[in-house]
Amino acid sequence: MKAVHYTKPFFSLRPVEIKNGRWHVADLNKPRGGLWCSPLDSDYGWRNWCQNNGFVDAEHDQRVIFDVDMSNFVVIDSAEDMKTRLPWILFVDGYSMAIDFEKIVHEGVDGIHLTKNGYAEAEFAYPESLYGWDCETILILNDRCIRSTET
Repeated sequence: MKAVHYTKPFFSLRPVEIKNGRWHVADLNKPRGGLWCSPLDSDYGWRNWCQNNGFVDAEHDQRVIFDVDMSNFVVIDSAEDMKTRLPWILFVDGYSMAIDFEKIVHEGVDGIHLTKNGYAEAEFAYPESLYGWDCETILILNDRCIRSTET
């Protein structure tokens, strides 16, 4: 699959390293590290979200396109997929859940693909949630899945 990543000029691909989030409520569902992309052909990817929300102007960022081998990805197409296909751990507040990204990587998974439908169902689910992912997302957890890169 072709995936697009928006970044500042002079992007260079580095080894992807993953650590669990900062254990702050705003970061529960995002790892430290990873390469955040959207499918190139998505009708609700990062660029669309930015334009719709006035967040940043992705037109001025460098666009990097990756050809990604998705055969070893967890695909989240529903709230049920999110709850059953991702490993969850209890957050220190005792009632919120957080994704154990380190476990996913240890199990050999290369990434997570949150589809448009999965995003719509999983963003406000409870107690597990992908709040903050904002759009259809490809999160690369291991760069070995990248076949090629073009800028």
